[in-house]
Amino acid sequence: MVTITVTLLSGKSCSLTLREVHPASLRQRAMELLEVQISQLITQDGKTLRDDSAALLEDGAVITAVLQQPAIVSNGSSNWRSATVVRHLDGTVTAWGNVACGGDLIGVKEELREVQQIVATYAAFAALRGDARVVSWGEAESGGDAREVQDQLVDVLQIVSTGYAFAALRRDGRVVTWGAHDYGGDSSSCSERLENVTELHARHGAFAALRKDGEAVVWGKAHYGGDCSSVTGQLTDVRRICAGFFAFTVIKANREVLTWGNVDVEACCPNQLTLSTELLDLQASHSAFCALLVDGTAVTWGDERFGGSGPSGKLSGLTAIKANAYAFAALTATAEVIAWGNPFCGGDCSAVQEQLHQVQELFAAQYAFAALLSHGGVVAWGDADSGGDCSWLSAELQDVQEVCSSAQAFCARTRHGRVVCWGRREFGGDSSGVDDDLWENISHITASENVFLAMRDDGRIITWGREDTTSSVRRDDDGLLGSSTEEFYEKESSSSSWSDGS
Repeated sequence: MVTITVTLLSGKSCSLTLREVHPASLRQRAMELLEVQISQLITQDGKTLRDDSAALLEDGAVITAVLQQPAIVSNGSSNWRSATVVRHLDGTVTAWGNVACGGDLIGVKEELREVQQIVATYAAFAALRGDARVVSWGEAESGGDAREVQDQLVDVLQIVSTGYAFAALRRDGRVVTWGAHDYGGDSSSCSERLENVTELHARHGAFAALRKDGEAVVWGKAHYGGDCSSVTGQLTDVRRICAGFFAFTVIKANREVLTWGNVDVEACCPNQLTLSTELLDLQASHSAFCALLVDGTAVTWGDERFGGSGPSGKLSGLTAIKANAYAFAALTATAEVIAWGNPFCGGDCSAVQEQLHQVQELFAAQYAFAALLSHGGVVAWGDADSGGDCSWLSAELQDVQEVCSSAQAFCARTRHGRVVCWGRREFGGDSSGVDDDLWENISHITASENVFLAMRDDGRIITWGREDTTSSVRRDDDGLLGSSTEEFYEKESSSSSWSDGS
């Protein structure tokens, strides 16, 4: 048994005694005891406990809970076939965009209350409510219609998605799936094994589940890792799962590494790979993987065009790693940066190497990286059009406290509450349409695939990015987007007073 203490910034805390620590259930239980909405759990060494990660926590560990902020989620791969939703501080939802993809809430508006999590496929959304039930809407074939399994969607802890299907993990360890059958919406071929599940993972075309006994179960499109026949009988005693776009990899208790999926990825992976010591972090690009070990060394494998081959002799003395679609970047113990992979997508940082000192944190967009420096400056590299160049904004990028990224743009918030962004316009790199609202008094920023969201001190939410999103958000009676810049959410404003949990 392990006793974990979860504490808020206000000092309020709770203690939980557990047989095993699974971040999703730990977060859910802490929310029930503390009666707040928690977005993240942070360990004493500053690491974020992701819901889909295996937690290595010792008895007596103290975890800091970060309360939920407004969240934004987008689906689709083009402007005319996509929609966006915002989850507000009070758990209500606003939607806009393509109606067929979930851009309105007609039919589900009354059900969307106390929403804790929203997940998207390419044309639908699913929301997890505070009562552990699920609401889905959008294109039926992409998971927007869960009526066939609705009675099973109770006591849910977590939802994950592929491109066209959803999977929900229940508190009893069962898994419920719906959506496009070939993208994992039909799990009947392995349903008997989907019990006592503790973690769910997904990427574009396949799902993977980790059971309490250490067995990994996969289903979905073979091309994206849904077929594990190449490692048949070996997916036992698994401790960690990581999903790349085209493949999955697992780390076993004996530190053996197994990878399967797209044949091109499998061909680039060693037949036998065993990590030399315990795992600290595991990241994936589209077709390669990188493991950061507790001794500060890193191991890479997969397609070298995507970072599967690291710089010889340099992957040691590391404290953090970050992946984008085509490359990796690592933060060293001396607060410098090493990068490898596709040189045009951030795998080569030599052009800005002299600026990459006293680096505090790394951030990734699809084809670029950004580094937040300890003095509040920002350095970016990779594809310039996709956010890999912010040199022309150096005078504005001062005293930066927060950075986030969409797929092809970055956004920074300064100590004075000003927002600065760069990258592709259609992904939020140009905020000129709402600059007057972003000049000051911004308290929080976040992003979806192609839209940025900023919350002002007065509670008003500003969005920009995809062509139909540049606006100040307000709800109307149907839960749709309003465009008035004079109206704002009173509930966001009033809720901000309890952001410390008191």
